[in-house]
Amino acid sequence: MTGKKNDLGGLQLKRHRESTDEQSAPSVVSAVRAGGDPRVRRLPLDAVADNPENPEARAGDVAELAASMRQVGQLQPGLVVTARAFLEAHPEHAETIGDRAWVLLAGHRRKAAAREAGLEVLEVLERDGERMDEAVLHENMHRLALSPIEEAESFQRVMQRNDLSQRQMAEHAGISQSYLAKRLHLLKLPETLRRAVDAGVVAPSVGVAIVRENEAEVLTELEAVLTKAEPDLTQSWAVTSAVREASATVRRRQALLAAQEKARTEGVTVVEDPDATFGAWKLGDHRLRDEAQIEQARAAGDLAYAPEINGTREPVPVRLSAPSETTPAANSYEQQRKEADKERKASNEARRAFLIELVKKMPGAKERTAITTLATLRGAHLGSQVTSAARRIAQAAGVGPDADNDWDWRVSLLDQPSGIREHLAWIVALAALEDELRWANVSTWSTAALELVTYMTERGYTLTEHEERMVAKSTHTKEHDA
Repeated sequence: MTGKKNDLGGLQLKRHRESTDEQSAPSVVSAVRAGGDPRVRRLPLDAVADNPENPEARAGDVAELAASMRQVGQLQPGLVVTARAFLEAHPEHAETIGDRAWVLLAGHRRKAAAREAGLEVLEVLERDGERMDEAVLHENMHRLALSPIEEAESFQRVMQRNDLSQRQMAEHAGISQSYLAKRLHLLKLPETLRRAVDAGVVAPSVGVAIVRENEAEVLTELEAVLTKAEPDLTQSWAVTSAVREASATVRRRQALLAAQEKARTEGVTVVEDPDATFGAWKLGDHRLRDEAQIEQARAAGDLAYAPEINGTREPVPVRLSAPSETTPAANSYEQQRKEADKERKASNEARRAFLIELVKKMPGAKERTAITTLATLRGAHLGSQVTSAARRIAQAAGVGPDADNDWDWRVSLLDQPSGIREHLAWIVALAALEDELRWANVSTWSTAALELVTYMTERGYTLTEHEERMVAKSTHTKEHDA
């Protein structure tokens, strides 16, 4: 099957699954059994309409199947329902069905091949009008005829028309409820990503993760980002980048709305773009840090609120006038910045000292696996910072090679005995996770970083005041986002 054009950045997308021959159709057999004792009919081809609800009506190349049918005839019957019964369930397709007496539920390739072979009749089994959608769904599932999106749409259609719960649908289709839920998640993706998943360009698991990890507003914004940028979605980083951009846009929008509402409630001004109003990176100079400063600015008519896009997203109280270099506000900010930097460095030293003691003894396999899995899923790798940190921790603990530079140490890791390798892999994972905690420009910690802190405290580490604040702030942010 040739690639088909679409507007995903001009990509040539190919379907990743298609039915290539007339395989056995156990779903038809099971559907027939459920319907009683059907009899085989020989219907004129022109009397049988394709099912507009069935994506497999796109029969594709049936030349080989047609040649076989010319020689031996039709080996397997199709499955039909009367047009009257079909239109009772799907009146919107009356014009498509026209005056034909039957609608094909399963066997579209057989019908197309019969026509190409010059046959005038189609052998079919008649099904009553109940559970037509299920028959189509089972047929296509067993023949691997549906893309993930088509499969999800079929599930949803059956559930809606028969008022089925996910549990009932899963039992009926013979799949797990988890599988069904993941497929239905795909229908929440923006249209561009749905087409990419449908074409096999983006993995269904990636689509499911995007839906699970982002709110509906981000998914809506994501479509705008993808339409505007037209990225090459065959590159995994392009999808990640688009999601990050959409999330940041929504974060800014929500922060601005919160600031506008706060300003409206208190009858003061809102500063929508602090960089444009105060100058780049000058928001901190105008920020009011306690109630006394806020009330003083309010009394002077100098109070405003600005959006906070990092941390808790709570509106930031600011003074509109520019503080001088000698005002308490400016001095307070500079002093607080220096104190915060000092606290951060002290926390880094305390954690590093604890890790050196912790890694001297290798834990059990379950514990090592939990940490290395966490680091891997976080995206850790042996970059220069992680390599340097891991080497210093390992050598201070007396574990592994004693190379005197990062590069020699890194390349010698594979030369170590298997037991030492596992010990070093655990140390590298710890160093990679701890690396995020060390930098001042990280406003909140990720889930992985918070799990590392919990792991350390469970083994005897005492959080510094700086770390306690970061844990509280990061936890509050995640609960707010949820």
